[in-house]
Amino acid sequence: MISISTAQVKNTTVHFRTEINALKNELKTALNLLLKEQKDADKISYVEELIKVHHNLICAHPRTLKTYARKFAQIIPADDISTTEFKPFRDSVIKALGYSVNRSNFYPQYFQKLGLKSCVYCNSQLTISAQRTISVIDENPLRGKFQVDHFLPKNEFPGLSISLYNLYPICSNCNVIKGTKRISFDLYKDGDLHVSDYFFKLDANSKLKYLLDRNPDDLRVSFTEPITKKGFIGHNDLFDINGIYQTQYDIVEELILKAEVYTSQYRKSLQILFPTIFSNPAITKRLLIGNYTSDEDIHKRPLVKFNIDICKQLGLLDEKP
Repeated sequence: MISISTAQVKNTTVHFRTEINALKNELKTALNLLLKEQKDADKISYVEELIKVHHNLICAHPRTLKTYARKFAQIIPADDISTTEFKPFRDSVIKALGYSVNRSNFYPQYFQKLGLKSCVYCNSQLTISAQRTISVIDENPLRGKFQVDHFLPKNEFPGLSISLYNLYPICSNCNVIKGTKRISFDLYKDGDLHVSDYFFKLDANSKLKYLLDRNPDDLRVSFTEPITKKGFIGHNDLFDINGIYQTQYDIVEELILKAEVYTSQYRKSLQILFPTIFSNPAITKRLLIGNYTSDEDIHKRPLVKFNIDICKQLGLLDEKP
């Protein structure tokens, strides 16, 4: 529910420079073999275009990816290459690019280093790389507990199936729902981290009613998002964000109770009693609230965005309610 800076991605790819260079070398060899297998002129042109850009394919900037997508679509239109007729060719391209191998070996390491640990669409489920018991020599010690969504669908643009800026780590539920639909959200953007454009709002009247009868069923939270771009689908329409978070009113109740208990005076007393623990304001807020409290940390844990917005309204983050 928040974009990350392309600079962060660049810093992460530097860490994997050796692995990426090895993948580039493998790409050239595999694509040349694939080219020899082609008989049709359009398929030959498609693979030749892939060979032409293979050196930049993995780390190509989002703007460059769109340029590549247009070039590939001029050779074989997306509506054509996504059909059953082109499935053997489509699959052979994806295989030559090594997507399945990367999905098992490289992406778990990469996304762990990038710091994306929750679904970038719903922020309600984990998308982590977990340690596993190594039973085979050289087996990757990490297993990706996430699914990979392609912003530009790999059925329509198989040539971009391994481009890092085209890969969004998401939960299985969001992946099944999204399919090849176009979502109105760009995960990767230039510039510094910005404030999330998605908001959860606690209904003030429902809060007052809860304070009177202490019934969490009275609580209501709404979700708002930016205006959906033409030709795309919004978060709530596609993923039913409101429906997901209506199951989390027990968290809202807990935060309301914490707002009553954890007054500024109480927090100051904690700093006095436990100066080593509570000297850092960010750690203090995280301990009291039970989750991260900054937009820059939204991808680190599920429900961060939900907690941040409700806490700000309750004054738990030193914001006006």
